[in-house]
Amino acid sequence: MLCRLGRQSDAAAVLADCRTLAATCQDPEQAAELDRIDANIAIHSGQKTRAETLLHRAVEQYSRIGAALEVATTCRILGDLLMAEGRTADAAAIYRHGLTFTPSPAP
Repeated sequence: MLCRLGRQSDAAAVLADCRTLAATCQDPEQAAELDRIDANIAIHSGQKTRAETLLHRAVEQYSRIGAALEVATTCRILGDLLMAEGRTADAAAIYRHGLTFTPSPAP
């Protein structure tokens, strides 16, 4: 919400506090979600390279724990970022990766 209000620095400070608290839990899903939130802050701050790095890391973390919906969602966000940068081939690859984690339709 803070990002949407244009308060990226406040959002980053809250996220830093969350990362400090989460460090004691060592929960990989929580770490991935914090990376995805941090990427959103980076996007709103114009830090596209940082956002890309964080989203790739979140995809890897979600993949390791088998969080299929989160992988697909994060791949969509990353693909959209890459498309906005004009990197169509990279975006297509990440979209395809995300699709491999979605359930197949019932026969």
